[in-house]
Amino acid sequence: MLVITGLKQKPSGTQQRISQVHNQKLVEWYDVSHEVLEAGFRFYATPADQVVEAEEKLDQFRQSMAKTFAALSCGLALFDSDDRLTVFNPALADKYSLPIDFLLRRPSFDMFLHKLRELRLTPENTRFEDWTAALSPKEESTVAATSWATTKGRKLTAAVMPHTEGSRVISIEETPDMSEVIEALQAENIALKEALDLIPKPTCIIDQGKKVCAANSAFRVPWEDKLNYPISAATSIGKRAEHTDKWDQVRAALNKPMSVHHWKSQLALEGNNSVALNIDRKASGHMLVQFSERSHNTSAAENTSRAAL
Repeated sequence: MLVITGLKQKPSGTQQRISQVHNQKLVEWYDVSHEVLEAGFRFYATPADQVVEAEEKLDQFRQSMAKTFAALSCGLALFDSDDRLTVFNPALADKYSLPIDFLLRRPSFDMFLHKLRELRLTPENTRFEDWTAALSPKEESTVAATSWATTKGRKLTAAVMPHTEGSRVISIEETPDMSEVIEALQAENIALKEALDLIPKPTCIIDQGKKVCAANSAFRVPWEDKLNYPISAATSIGKRAEHTDKWDQVRAALNKPMSVHHWKSQLALEGNNSVALNIDRKASGHMLVQFSERSHNTSAAENTSRAAL
């Protein structure tokens, strides 16, 4: 602690924070307090570098949290221990049409709920009192949540969560219409099948559970009754493959994670046939597998005909 006495100038306030700067570079911070003496004032300077650093980190944390809070798509409102609105994010005004001037007047929690009713954002066929009761936690440490459909056809979910020192937070989020989601997934699935059917080679997609989750028509015809079984096509080929270590390599490639993203091999089958096998592993863990079987007798006959021409 640095003590300075005998100064005549009356200090401003009870405590000040000062810094020493050399060559336009901050050196250190001090918290300065004083006491009155007969001959003047005595000043006490206490190092405050750690306090200043902590305050700067806290301010950065608050700014980061404020940006995160503002970026959330759900509506959020924080009510203090006196049940007055203290903090809210832009989504309340943007997505749920709550007037900014109303929010800035720091309404109570009850006024906030009544405003939602005025905006026709409350349940269509539920008494207002029953809805507000559903948003009142039975215990201070529990979360109260409820979902409903509004008179305008919107589907909303609200949750009231306890916060520090008797405050509470309410979140409001719009839930998508599941029928629209299902229709979009079905349309995406149809488009995937149509795209796969354009590939002439037997092609299938194997998911992380080693199940065939999609296949083209060239693949489905030979193994249509086995699509729900793990890598059924490869198993069928394996039964016809000659007893070589290549089939063991194929099984290992299909069943174990590969260090490479692409793997291919050619297997000799019984009956003087062969099959080319290509495996492409995607970042999601899915595998795109292609089988291309051909007869060597047919190939030889084709080569003879081409040579004759």
